[in-house]
Parts: sequence; C-alpha cells; structure tokens
Amino acid sequence: MHRSVFLVAGVASALLLASCGDETVTATESASGLSVSIVVTSDSTGIAAIEKSVKGSGATVTNGDTHAGAHVCGFNVSKNGHTYQVDVYGSVPSSTCSDAAKSQFLAEAP
Repeated sequence: MHRSVFLVAGVASALLLASCGDETVTATESASGLSVSIVVTSDSTGIAAIEKSVKGSGATVTNGDTHAGAHVCGFNVSKNGHTYQVDVYGSVPSSTCSDAAKSQFLAEAP
C-alpha cells in the first residue's frame, strides 16, 4: 500500500484552495484494509493531465471532491504556470505529504 499511496500522491493525488483553480479530481485507492483519497484542485489543463496520469495506476478517479476519511495532510505546489492544491484523506501516515512526495508529484505534473 505504501508504494500505491506514493503513486497516487505523486499523480494526484488534495484539497481546495479557491486560488488554485476551478476544477477538482479525487483519486481513491484501497488495499490491505487501508484506504486513501487524494483530492487535487487546479486549472482544467492541470486536472486533465492528472487524470491521464492516474489511469492505469489502480486508483479510482472521480470528478469533484469525493474523499472519504479524515484529513491527513496537504500541500500546495506550482509548476509551469499551474498551481496544485493536494490534500490526502484516509488511513495513511502524514509522511504521505513529505518533501519526497511533493517532488514526485511535481515530476509528474504538467
């Protein structure tokens, strides 16, 4: 599950600052009794790229904020004129939002 969490976090994977953009997508994954929802808010171009990246990862992707579970952590990052608000919910450690996870997210973001 740890690898899966980073896969989803690196791709998607959290939540809703109005200044980040006007579209939101949620990636959800469950394994070994653990569940994680990662909500990403950005502009439409950023969200389209995130959705494309998550396909095939094993995560379920839905439009909007459809998270389940308690808020674990979140971060805000920017790349190439896109700003992403990423929030993680569920039964995962707060280290899911580590500097390594932020770097992985940015490496895969447009």
